[in-house]
Amino acid sequence: MLSSKRFPVVSVAVFFSVCAGCGDGEKDTSGGNGEVISPCALVSQEKAGEIMEETLGEPVTSEQPEVGLQLCLYESADALVFFQVGLTQMSFMSEETIDAGQTPTTLYNTIKDAFPDRVTVDGVGDEAFIATPGIHILAGEHYITIALGNSDDPVNQERLKEGGTEAVTNLEAILGE
Repeated sequence: MLSSKRFPVVSVAVFFSVCAGCGDGEKDTSGGNGEVISPCALVSQEKAGEIMEETLGEPVTSEQPEVGLQLCLYESADALVFFQVGLTQMSFMSEETIDAGQTPTTLYNTIKDAFPDRVTVDGVGDEAFIATPGIHILAGEHYITIALGNSDDPVNQERLKEGGTEAVTNLEAILGE
C-alpha cells in the first residue's frame, strides 16, 4: 500500500470533488476521440527513471473512469522516489460525465481556477501550469498530470517540465499529429 507521502492522493481527491454528482455510469471506451491511450505510453519507465535520476520499477496502474482518469505510477525500489502520469481523456469518460458537461478541458480549467498561485509553463502542450501535485497540461482534448514530489522545488519543476514535454510529444505521436 502506498503512503500518502508518496502517492499524490490530492490529485484524485480534486478530480472527485470536481466531478461530484457526475454519476456512476460505466466507462465508454468507444466515444470521444477514439481509442483509450494508456498514461504509461506517454512517459516510459526508462524515461521516468532518467528524469528522476533513479532506477524505477514496473508501472502500477489505476483508474477513475467516472472522470476519465487513468494513472501510471513508477517507484524506486525503496519507494522514496516516484513518477506518476495521469491522463484524462474523452474516450475513457462515462456517458453520464460527458452528458453533465464534463470534459478534459472543463476539468483542466476547473483545476486551474482552483490554484490562483499556479506557475504558468510555456511551451508544454496547448496550456500548462505547475500547482499541487505537479504539472497540469492541456493538450487538445487530453488533460495530463505529472507528479513526482514537492512541486515547489526548482529541481522538481524542471523535471516536471521535462516529463510534460515528453508526455505531449508521445501523445502527439500516438495521435499521429
